[in-house]
Amino acid sequence: MGRQPDKSDGLLSKSPQEIMRVLEAVAKRGDTLTVKLEGGRSFMSRLLWVDPERKAIAVAPSPDAATNAALLARPRCDFVCYLAGWQVEFFAAEPRTARLNGKAAVRLRFPEVMTGRQRRSKSRVVPGSGLPLRCLADAEGLMSFNAHVVDISETGLGLLLYRDEITLEPGTILRGCLIEHPKLGRVRVDMEVRYSEEVKLKDGHLARRSGCRFVDPPDTLKELVLRITGTPLD
Repeated sequence: MGRQPDKSDGLLSKSPQEIMRVLEAVAKRGDTLTVKLEGGRSFMSRLLWVDPERKAIAVAPSPDAATNAALLARPRCDFVCYLAGWQVEFFAAEPRTARLNGKAAVRLRFPEVMTGRQRRSKSRVVPGSGLPLRCLADAEGLMSFNAHVVDISETGLGLLLYRDEITLEPGTILRGCLIEHPKLGRVRVDMEVRYSEEVKLKDGHLARRSGCRFVDPPDTLKELVLRITGTPLD
């Protein structure tokens, strides 16, 4: 079960009208909803329907039966998504299977509370052009790839991806990422994708930028970040 949201997370709303407004925006944009499950698994979905009477919502099921079963076994689900630079979080109770326009769906009670906080709480610094950082992402996962590091902080880093076939959905865990500095060595750490968005480069080309959070960073990474940014990693 996820933690209870509180005011320390940022903005908090219990207004059904305000929650409805945000959910409608999420549904219209087709933003990814993520629920963290046990064992490092994530349920990733889209919001399909919001009851105008504010009694229920419906989300798309996962293509994986085991992930659906894990979600349905919960009394309530902690959904996270990203909207206009904010991390939006809400709890929805009593998940159960349903049909929506003839297709499978997961129905839940309308959320009673919603929190929002700015996507990044720590400022990031751009590595010096003479000492670039390199990142081999998901080195211990199913498909490793090289990503360009555009900034780094004590909590995570930003990646720039140029390959169209690579799409990083929020909630994805990148296992055993190798972050290398040409003079300070390299470290290995898991990272969680928090957001992904398309950006236009100065030369007019399009790329995809993803923000990642360090998961249980080792002391060697803390030392590396400290030497680059001058800021200790808690």
